[in-house]
Amino acid sequence: MSTRCDLRIFHTVLYLLVFLFIVTTWIFLLSRISYTFSSTPSLSLTHTFPLL
Repeated sequence: MSTRCDLRIFHTVLYLLVFLFIVTTWIFLLSRISYTFSSTPSLSLTHTFPLL
């Protein structure tokens, strides 16, 4: 029974690691896409600081 429990724990940890990896890759890809599709940094700077 103990080996069965260990195997189950190992499987859950493995699934969690895979899930975290997929989520991090998705966030990285989304940030890259939004950065490439965003306007130039000078425009965003003027939008962030209108006083300048």
